[in-house]
Amino acid sequence: MSQLRWSSGACSHVGNVRERNEDTVSERPDIGMWAVADGMGGHNRGDYASKLAIESLPITPPPATISERLREISTAVQTVNMRLIEYAEGEDLCGTTLVVMTVVNGLMAFVGNGVRTSVALSREESERRNQAEAA
Repeated sequence: MSQLRWSSGACSHVGNVRERNEDTVSERPDIGMWAVADGMGGHNRGDYASKLAIESLPITPPPATISERLREISTAVQTVNMRLIEYAEGEDLCGTTLVVMTVVNGLMAFVGNGVRTSVALSREESERRNQAEAA
């Protein structure tokens, strides 16, 4: 069976409204994790919130199971949420959306704002779908 190989790219733009970019992106194919955080416009410091969310994600090699990785991500998100609540107590409201894709042992899961939607594809199923699309 062939090994999955990943290719990705990231780009962000400040847009036409804000003076600073409130997006933060992480590409870590070496640990099977990609993430995008989009700071909430209309609040102060969305850039801080998105950067904190991305920096909180685990940067360790993938654990044995995808469930373990999802627990790590969930713990990180909960920690960031508490830090942002504490930060906002100084009336500096901020927030961010967060979407994470992670791959462990050929299984893929997407996590967005604390809601888990797993797409568990085996390597064989993934290869079958890729071959069908190429045909």
